[in-house]
Amino acid sequence: MLPPHPKKEHFLLKNAYYVMKDKTNFFFSQRKEMGHTYLITSPFRNTIVTSNPLYIKHVLIDNSKNYGKSFAYDKLSMLLGNGLLTSDGDFWRKQRRLIQPAFYKEKLVKIADTMIVETQAMLQDWAKKADTGELVDMSFEMNKIALEIVTKSLFSSQLKGDMSQISHYITEVIKYGTARIDNPFLLPDWLPTPYNLREKRCIKELDKIVYDMISERRSSSERFDDLLSMLMDTQDEDTGEKMSDRQLRDEVITIFMAGNETSANALAWTWYLFSQNPDKLAKVLTEIKDVLGNEAPTMATLRQLSYLKQVIEESMRLMPPAWIMGRKTLAADKFGEFDIPPNFNVVMPIWVVHKDPEIWENAEDFEPERFAPENMKDKHRFAYFPFGGGARQCIGNNFAIMEMQIVLAMVLQKYHLTLQENYKLGYNPLVTLRPQNPIMMQISNR
Repeated sequence: MLPPHPKKEHFLLKNAYYVMKDKTNFFFSQRKEMGHTYLITSPFRNTIVTSNPLYIKHVLIDNSKNYGKSFAYDKLSMLLGNGLLTSDGDFWRKQRRLIQPAFYKEKLVKIADTMIVETQAMLQDWAKKADTGELVDMSFEMNKIALEIVTKSLFSSQLKGDMSQISHYITEVIKYGTARIDNPFLLPDWLPTPYNLREKRCIKELDKIVYDMISERRSSSERFDDLLSMLMDTQDEDTGEKMSDRQLRDEVITIFMAGNETSANALAWTWYLFSQNPDKLAKVLTEIKDVLGNEAPTMATLRQLSYLKQVIEESMRLMPPAWIMGRKTLAADKFGEFDIPPNFNVVMPIWVVHKDPEIWENAEDFEPERFAPENMKDKHRFAYFPFGGGARQCIGNNFAIMEMQIVLAMVLQKYHLTLQENYKLGYNPLVTLRPQNPIMMQISNR
């Protein structure tokens, strides 16, 4: 039998109407009313939702060969191309093998130095703001530093042009991607509507940046030890062919989006959580003082910042940047007593799993201590999966954790951040989970 579905249905859009109306609360409310596995009805395509860690492991590991990328990724590929995030099958496996070496541990040692240099530059830019007690938008600032880091770390040089403009284009692409996933009534791409023209113009601007970078690199005699050069030099084992400019573009755009967006959002949410939990912030400050003093982090000292790492993990439990993920069935399957038909979407709301009171005690509270090794040993491996899981687990997970540790530690060494009074917490669940309102904070010298 199929899983049950909520009885409340729109006359036209059925259950899907209520998902579109309020994604933030829909999945939480249905977890309480329907249990961990249920069906969402729609006039276009029905979807199975599960927040059961056993079933999630079944999809991502035990029977992963029966699950491809969900239909949502097909829509994202219209914007991002056929990169690592949206590709599937043999092509994805080949691209994964090509890109994986860029994230090996020995590469991260060099990248850590770059992260430190870029964070130091940001701290210098903040000096005048700290003297005057200026308010800054931490969402924007964290997007900016994350973009600087991913660009310098993976492509050796900073992007040309205004960072705020580049950040704007990335934000717009995410909004367009979310609209493609959520809105079944979008007009065809070929119609020159104002909306379609704005979307095409945004992609064109991002493409120009990336294609210019590729063109400059191809014409340069200088050698670079970065991802772009590696991708340009790598040959297909069977054909000997190298990546075309289009293939390079797709992977670069994907890394820009994934490497910038998730880390930036996680950092922004962590600053908010610090503001609400001064006792946890005090413990982090003590650890930073004991381990680092006034010195910049190193790979060795980062490993000693264990409580800071627990803070990051707890932040991504409460506010996971990748808040939902999906697959589609290639053949029929079963989740316990439930039949899962072929060609069905299966959605796994990470955010719901991470806040499930049956899995997490005091699930809504910010308690980094829960991620101490002795407290996690009995947890199911898919009770917590901010980077996904299985063969398609995020390739940059270690990169992201290291980046967040460095940025948080170095900022806290130098500055104190105070949240603007009367800040209204809200969520903007796009492809990633963003703050609905800018996280405005006052910077002062520590």
